[in-house]
Amino acid sequence: MAAPIRALPAVVFSAALMLSACAHAGPSAPADAKTQARARAEIQTGVRAYSHRAYKTALAHFNNALALIPSSLDARYDRGVTEENLHADGNAIDDLQTVVTNRPDWISARLHLAAAQFQAHRFADSAKNFDAALASNPKVGKLWLDDGVSYYKMKRYADARLRFARALALSPKSGRAHFWLGMTYRHLGSSKARGELALAAHSRDSVVRLAAKRQLTGR
Repeated sequence: MAAPIRALPAVVFSAALMLSACAHAGPSAPADAKTQARARAEIQTGVRAYSHRAYKTALAHFNNALALIPSSLDARYDRGVTEENLHADGNAIDDLQTVVTNRPDWISARLHLAAAQFQAHRFADSAKNFDAALASNPKVGKLWLDDGVSYYKMKRYADARLRFARALALSPKSGRAHFWLGMTYRHLGSSKARGELALAAHSRDSVVRLAAKRQLTGR
């Protein structure tokens, strides 16, 4: 089995994902059995290194796997996620976009692509991929939240408000959703802003709690 991946980056990304460890079949060029075995070994060694947060070592092994089988979507996905952890967002986006183009149903690849795009301040692209993920996962509150933050960053506050409201309908106690909805209401000039921020100020999440209190007190 693959090693668990860390929570996605940025303020609210939190989907639990896995490295592939050759779990997905994808288009690949013909390779002899020995080459395939070597590529699998490189991927598996890379996944073990990744699980110990040895990201540079993991990256080297995924590079080796791709040198053996350049069309391996498993190795490209794993490399993209590793590049994301190394904050090489441009490279991560390139690799993960290739995976999503070939496998649009690979949701974890799409979510990591959205996360890398968010980190690169490509908010329109991250929103597009979160929207696509939500089409098949409409009951995941955290996806609505992540999507909403992308729209908030684009200053599309009405669209953000709808997404934060959906997030709260699915996860009513989400302090992060209350915080972002409060901030959105503030931009929309709504009197509801303070109420949402007050709810966020009682969040169990200390980061959210502090941020909300600062917004309420102006300090």
